[in-house]
Amino acid sequence: GCQAKTYNYLQYKLLKTILTHRIFVMEQTTALVRIDDPRVILDLRYCTTNNITKKIISNIKEVYLTENAGNKLLLAVDKLYLAGYKLVVWDSYRTKATQSELRLVCSDDNFVARDSHHCKGLAIDVSLADMNGVFSDMGTDFDDFSPNAFSTAQNITQLSKNNRKILKGAMESNGFEQDKYEWWHFNFKHS
Repeated sequence: GCQAKTYNYLQYKLLKTILTHRIFVMEQTTALVRIDDPRVILDLRYCTTNNITKKIISNIKEVYLTENAGNKLLLAVDKLYLAGYKLVVWDSYRTKATQSELRLVCSDDNFVARDSHHCKGLAIDVSLADMNGVFSDMGTDFDDFSPNAFSTAQNITQLSKNNRKILKGAMESNGFEQDKYEWWHFNFKHS
C-alpha cells in the first residue's frame, strides 16, 4: 500500500493539518491524495454497471490523484464554484486491471490508451453540474467514442460548447490538459 493524504474543503481552505489514510494500491508507487470536497459530485461509473463494459470493473469509490494534481484540481474546483458550478468526477486513479477491462471493450488508443495516465494518478474524467447537482449539457455522455466527444466537436449545441469551454478553462488554467478525443479527460501536465 501507499500513504494517501485526505484533503477536505475546510482543511484545504484553512491550511489545517492533513489527515493521513492508507489505500491499498499494489502497483502504485507514488503517493496519492484522496479528494473529499462537497463541491465535487462523485459519479464513478466504473464502480457501477453504467459504463461501456456494462459491468462493475473497479472498487475504487473515491477520487485519488497525485498530490500536485490533487492540489491543482481543488483550485479548478474553486474557480468553477465561484462561477456557479460543481465538478462531477467520473474517474480518476484506476488500476491496470481496470484499464485492461476497458481495452477489451475498446482497443482504440485514441480513447483507451495502452499506458493510461489514470493508472499513475495523473488523469481525471470530469464534467459539470449546477449548484443543485443537475448535470450540465456537455453534448455527449461519458465514454461516448464518437466524433461528438472530440474536444473540437462542432456538431453539438452552443450550450454544450459553452459548458465545455467553462470546464476546459478551469482545468487548463490549473495545470491540466484536455484530451483531444475526449472532452471529459484531462491529464495533469506538471507532476
